[in-house]
Amino acid sequence: LNKDVDRVEESQEEIYLVLKEKHEETPDNCQILWRLARNYSKRSSSAKSRGEADRQKELIYEGLSFARKAVEIDEECWQAHQWFAILLGSTNEYESTDQKIKDGVTYKEHVVRAIELNPKEPLLHHLLGRWCFAVAQLTWIQRKAAAMLYGTPPTSTVEEALENFHQAEKLKPGFWKTNQLMIAKSYKQLYNNVECKKWLESALKIPIVTPEDNESHREVEQLMGQV
Repeated sequence: LNKDVDRVEESQEEIYLVLKEKHEETPDNCQILWRLARNYSKRSSSAKSRGEADRQKELIYEGLSFARKAVEIDEECWQAHQWFAILLGSTNEYESTDQKIKDGVTYKEHVVRAIELNPKEPLLHHLLGRWCFAVAQLTWIQRKAAAMLYGTPPTSTVEEALENFHQAEKLKPGFWKTNQLMIAKSYKQLYNNVECKKWLESALKIPIVTPEDNESHREVEQLMGQV
């Protein structure tokens, strides 16, 4: 269970069978629960790459339930908060605008808590950057909807997003194609095409391992044609 399987796609079904057996033996083990959540997230990505939309959705929500239970059992487990946030973010395309706004607030709370528990994990800073980037893109109508729910809508900027993406890169340079893509996208929004192109060229060199890497690689290539 201690093996790092974050980037091993072909073995996720086998990993699931091992985790399922362990979970049946110790259903309240946080370490098993967050690993199950991670496994469901990765299998949902694989289902998406195969065009299995219903299976993708099913895996996301089932994985979220494991992550939620992991957080309830051990609030100080940073991996539980991380995978709860990732899976909650994955439900975005299935939820109403109001629910997305509520979930966005919850997402940030869990990412921030995970960073408090483990500030040296680069993925967590990337996730916070993604929140900042998404909030910076909110339309006037979406901000009004958020204001109705919370009084004060969430605020952030592309500059804050970029700061978080760079922090992730500083902690582990070249760790993920998607992080360098988001750096490039941030620079493009800030009209800095020189830096944008530099990071796109860097992202192209990072190997493709997962279905998400494949998706990010295609987006990098498309963006290269715009700068």
